[in-house]
Amino acid sequence: MKFNLFRKNTKKKKPDIHVEPIKENEYLFVDPGVVGYPDEESQREMYKYICRYINPGESVIDFGAGRGDLYAYLLEQDIQTKYVGVEVSDILVSVSKQKYPDIDMRLGNYLEYKFLPKYDWGVNIFTLSKEDIFSKHLYSDDMDRLRVTIDSHLQHVEYGVCIGLLDIDEEDYISYNPIDVIDMCEKQGYLYILDKAFTNEIFNLVIFKQI
Repeated sequence: MKFNLFRKNTKKKKPDIHVEPIKENEYLFVDPGVVGYPDEESQREMYKYICRYINPGESVIDFGAGRGDLYAYLLEQDIQTKYVGVEVSDILVSVSKQKYPDIDMRLGNYLEYKFLPKYDWGVNIFTLSKEDIFSKHLYSDDMDRLRVTIDSHLQHVEYGVCIGLLDIDEEDYISYNPIDVIDMCEKQGYLYILDKAFTNEIFNLVIFKQI
């Protein structure tokens, strides 16, 4: 059997979701809780903290971008940079494109998205602290999930990736013990920095791309 590489793709494309910015859906556009933050202040603090290693002009790919609020933060801080977000929720992608008309937002699972050009930095904030219902077949446990995610992200960046993790004991959240994270990084031979953030429950794992 021979494959016809030039045949037309007859598979129907899934129609794009469009979320109307009406009163009933207003929370999707403005509520920090939709993207995992208790309030706007905490959200901005996290963005400020995780972007410390990114210089103006360096391009950013936002893995698990939510509705793209990091893009707006970078513009507000006058950090002129090329930004692209990848988000698995078609609802949040729709919201992001309406809230920020100039945003470059892609719909897809970042662990299986293979068509991205190289960017300087990757950012992944708290997506690893949520249950994964899309890519469980790729890893054996939560720590292996972190390793798989790091290796995947490094394929798409030039300098490194900044990953926001939670060390908490709450229902519906995955807790990453800093000692276990350090042990994994040492075993994998990563060039890394592990920083505590603005609270004891949040820390930033920076993995540098090794040449």
